[in-house]
Amino acid sequence: MILLVDTETHSLESPRVIEAAIGVIHDETDEVELHAERFNPGVPVSIKASAIHDIVDGDLAGLTPFKESLLGDMYVEANIPENYVVAHNAPFDLEAIKNEGIETKMSVIDTLRCCKHLLMDTACEEYNMQYLKYFLKLNEDPVPEALKKYLGKAHGAAADVVTLYLLFRRLASKHSLEALAALTQKTVIYNKMPFGKHKGKAIAEIIANNKGYVTWVRKSLDDGDIIASFNYHSKVASNRPK
Repeated sequence: MILLVDTETHSLESPRVIEAAIGVIHDETDEVELHAERFNPGVPVSIKASAIHDIVDGDLAGLTPFKESLLGDMYVEANIPENYVVAHNAPFDLEAIKNEGIETKMSVIDTLRCCKHLLMDTACEEYNMQYLKYFLKLNEDPVPEALKKYLGKAHGAAADVVTLYLLFRRLASKHSLEALAALTQKTVIYNKMPFGKHKGKAIAEIIANNKGYVTWVRKSLDDGDIIASFNYHSKVASNRPK
């Protein structure tokens, strides 16, 4: 079984689930179904979070927490190592679910990390789902009847799972589940800086010409992929013949 998961949360820090959508792809038939629900985690929704998903405290009055819901029960029932959970930026969604008291045991496929690996040397400039939807022309792909009623605005969990389904289906048409899970765990080695004032500039060039920025990256950034990328390109440069 494959679960496609997207969450909306009360905050970006120590997130708790206030809305979730789960798409279920059944092994036997390859058919997909989608379930969405809102929850009350017992903590107020931050203004920054509401500005993203347009959900406020009043929308959650009287609702149960995720773990006590039917959707939570579905997640727990599927939560075995033989199954796969698919999400875009999986660490965030799985952290939110963990904060609801559920530690994920399924094999993880993070479509964000997979796309960073697979689209590294293409014209792709962003890796968020909405950009990928149009860069990869996922919007032109057929949508299963079971998902059509959930098409809608970005950042709603159900609509995002529809896009996630299209993205995952495209990736899975070219790569096995095992390969996508392996890519999820593999360090991303960037050739170009993906953000900040040097966005788009070759990391090798930054290393050669801006030692101060390299020092800042290593001391200030908490991003294992970026640090590994700078270390990789530094090693390549040091091994070149003088």
